[in-house]
Amino acid sequence: MVHRDEIEELRSGLTKGNVRALSRAITLVESQRKEDQDGKVQLLRSIQNMRVPSVKIGITGSPGVGKSTFINACVSRLGGSSHRIAVLTIDPSSKKSGGSILGDKLRMTDLVHMEEVYVRPSPSKGVLGGINLTTWETIQLCEAAGYDFIFVETVGIGQSELEVKYLVNEVWYLTMARSGDEIQGIKRGILEVVDRVIVTKSDIDPHGSRRTAAMLQQTVRSIHPEDNKVEFYEVSALNTESLNSLMSDLLQTSAQPLSQNQQRFWFDRAWQEAFLTFLESNPAMKDMYHKKMLEVESGQTDHWSAIDSLKTELQRIWSR
Repeated sequence: MVHRDEIEELRSGLTKGNVRALSRAITLVESQRKEDQDGKVQLLRSIQNMRVPSVKIGITGSPGVGKSTFINACVSRLGGSSHRIAVLTIDPSSKKSGGSILGDKLRMTDLVHMEEVYVRPSPSKGVLGGINLTTWETIQLCEAAGYDFIFVETVGIGQSELEVKYLVNEVWYLTMARSGDEIQGIKRGILEVVDRVIVTKSDIDPHGSRRTAAMLQQTVRSIHPEDNKVEFYEVSALNTESLNSLMSDLLQTSAQPLSQNQQRFWFDRAWQEAFLTFLESNPAMKDMYHKKMLEVESGQTDHWSAIDSLKTELQRIWSR
C-alpha cells in the first residue's frame, strides 16, 4: 500500500521534472497489484492541474520497418535544444510469462546518454491495439514532469494498432519499399487515421521508396478524396538530412490536450475494466464462469447456452 507521504513525494518530484520520480510513478501506474490501485488514483488526481499539454506523436508500422532506429534519429535531432523529450515504447509480452523482451531501448543507443531524453519501455501485457492500458496515464505523468514532446512507439503488429490514435495528436505510419503495404490495400485501417506516412530506409532503394510513397498517396486519396492533409516523406535514419522536412514540420506542430472523443474512449475503457474487475471479484459469478467454461470444453454444453446461463446469473446478481 502506498502512503500519502509517498504520493506527495512523487508529485513533488514530478513537479521538479525528476526522472527517478517519474520512473517510480510510472511503475506505480503500471502495477496490477490491488494494494497499489488507491495510490495510483491519488497520484493521478493530484497532478491534473500540473499538466501542460505536450506534442504527442504515435509511431506505428509493421515489424522491420525500423521504428526504433527512426525514433533514435529523430529524437537525436531534437536533442541538445531546450526541449525535453519522452519516448514510450511498447513491446509484445509473452503469453506464458507475461514478460517482455523490451528490446526497443537497445536500438536507441544515442538517446540513453541524453539528459533531456527519457526512454521508458513497457510490456503490452497482451493488450491488442499496439499499446497497453496504462499508456495514456503514463503520458499524463510525462506531461506533469514537463516533457514537451512524447513519442509512443507501438508494438508493431499491423492493422490492430488503431488505439494509438486515442493517445496522441498525430499518428505517423512507417513503411518501406517492397514491404507489400502498397499492394495489400495497405493496412487500410491505419491509413484512415494516419497524419504522416514515412517511407523508411530510402537509401537502400530510392526508386522503390518513391514508388511506394506514390502508391500510398493514391490509396489515401481513395480513402479520403476530400482530404489532402496526410503528408508523405522518404527518409533514411542513416542520412539525417533526409529528416529535415519532417523535423521542420514537427517543430511547427502545436501541443494539444486530448480531445473530447479521446477522453471518452479512455473513460469507456476504464469503465469496462472496472466492470470486469467487479465480475471477477464476485465469488458466485467467478465460480459459474469456470463451471461453464469446463462444460463447454468437455462438450457438456454449447457455447451459446453457456453464455446465456452467465447472462442470467449476472442479471440475478444485479437485481439484488
